[in-house]
Amino acid sequence: MSVAIDEPASLPHWFAAKTPPERPAGPLSEKLTTDCVVIGAGITGSSTAIHLRKMGRQVVQLELNEPGWGASGRAFGNVVAVSKHSDTHILDVYGPERGERLNQALEDGPKLVRNLIDEPDIDADLGNTYWLLAAHTPKYADILRRNVERLGKQGKNIRLLEADETARLVGSDYYSLSVLDSRSFGIKPLGYAQGLAHAAVRMGTAQYWQTPAMRIEKAQGAKWRVTTPGGEVVADMVFICTNAYGGDLWPGLKKTYIPVRGYCAVTTPLSENLFAQILPERHFVTDTRHLWSGIRKIDGSRLQLSTGGPSINRNGNADLAEATKRLKDVYPYFGDVSWEGSWGGWVAITANQLPRIFRLADGVFSALGYSGRGLSFSTMLGAELAQLAANPDRDDLILPVVGMKTLPFHIFAPFVAAAYINYFKAMDTWAIWRHARR
Repeated sequence: MSVAIDEPASLPHWFAAKTPPERPAGPLSEKLTTDCVVIGAGITGSSTAIHLRKMGRQVVQLELNEPGWGASGRAFGNVVAVSKHSDTHILDVYGPERGERLNQALEDGPKLVRNLIDEPDIDADLGNTYWLLAAHTPKYADILRRNVERLGKQGKNIRLLEADETARLVGSDYYSLSVLDSRSFGIKPLGYAQGLAHAAVRMGTAQYWQTPAMRIEKAQGAKWRVTTPGGEVVADMVFICTNAYGGDLWPGLKKTYIPVRGYCAVTTPLSENLFAQILPERHFVTDTRHLWSGIRKIDGSRLQLSTGGPSINRNGNADLAEATKRLKDVYPYFGDVSWEGSWGGWVAITANQLPRIFRLADGVFSALGYSGRGLSFSTMLGAELAQLAANPDRDDLILPVVGMKTLPFHIFAPFVAAAYINYFKAMDTWAIWRHARR
């Protein structure tokens, strides 16, 4: 059966590596035997393959399209040291021991990514420096102030910026307060995914593009057989690293998350003077509203924005009117806004917006559900999945390894998600309108 989610939107070419990974000879057309099969050549899949090879395992990696074609290459591109939740919430969810382990892993996640992109063959450095998290209303300014005070006592490398310094670094007086997080930075996500895939091949991974995994079934003994249109692979272990792009490959897996479409847009090149005024130190900014709010500089004197669009429509397009309004709100001196292009991609949202490591069967594992914070998380969880090849029963990973549990009434979940997104959009609009009226 077909396993792929349709993806009509092209990849954002602005973020490709200058020298993309060398294409393999062609799709798999033979029968292979190996230690491990990795399905997917996004960040999770290639990180898994790299760490399996470091352990000395033979690895075959199957990719439906090309490296980074799914969520990895379509991400906004910010590598941050936090999840969608506060450190205290994570402690509440996972308990003190694993919660602290996960919080520390999130803190160290950008360092892991930085170490990888410093490799000469991974062309992903965008030159973005740090993350500015800005308060879009006084209520959230108070929340940020309290959080910085609490986290500062723990020695976290973050700093509260009042109105003048925020205005200088944003290039606008739209925000009254922000937090400078020097642990976080921006990358070219597609270039990063391509670079990791290339690194996996250099380390000895047998990688096949244009090779969808069609079926996973038990083989003789404790082995598994992965069937493709032109061949098959028999292996001891299978790692499914497809996130929201796995379709029906493993029964029920797509019912463990809600696929929601996110969008980005890129401006045409700006004048030298205008480009210099906006984010003059090349930080990237997001704010405390519920929905997409990122603005950053990219190559070629362009700006990239996250924006809205139809959340569950595979043929939906980015809402460029919304992106234009956001840009003009923050930078009223901008003038006419012209867009060079836009794209969308599927984000896998879990019930609590935290990823999962699933044991689907003895010898079959999956990691998914990054909920919009995948660049660092997916790199880390690739390394965690690889550890299961040495000991499938280990319980000291940063996330617990759990059995698959589908969301109840999943058929209605995308519509519920769309309703929530509309609700959050209304809340953001109302909060900003109230603030502007004062």
